[in-house]
Amino acid sequence: NVIELFHRGRMISVLALYTYTGFACWRHVEGAFKADTFLEAMTSMLDDIMQPWPLPNSILILNNCGIHHTHETLLREFVELKGGMLYFLAAYSPIDSPVKSSFNAFKNCWKKYGGLLQWLDLEGAIRWSLQNCQGYSDSKCAAFGWQ
Repeated sequence: NVIELFHRGRMISVLALYTYTGFACWRHVEGAFKADTFLEAMTSMLDDIMQPWPLPNSILILNNCGIHHTHETLLREFVELKGGMLYFLAAYSPIDSPVKSSFNAFKNCWKKYGGLLQWLDLEGAIRWSLQNCQGYSDSKCAAFGWQ
């Protein structure tokens, strides 16, 4: 999933892989992801964590965002080469996407702690937010066991 944020006056986009244990890895770009940078970031991240079926991290599920389909054939070939499977959610099914609530927690935490995050470099700010704001609520920002 991709999220757009501002850091030190620059708009950035964060693309993260979410597993059953939480956020696994991410990439960011200044501005917005384009089809080519999305494919490059996805294959780079998947190369690190994708495993053959039926091992953990063997299934990639994407929503139906247009950028996910631009290079669908190449992405599917990459995933299958790694022994994994690629699926797309049904259209308009945010309830089936746990990454939505996690990204909302990430965005809320980013907004709440934005003043402090400005003191970190961009990588550090993203890492801190992903590590500490899983399950974020207005009353707390709890760590979720980053490995």
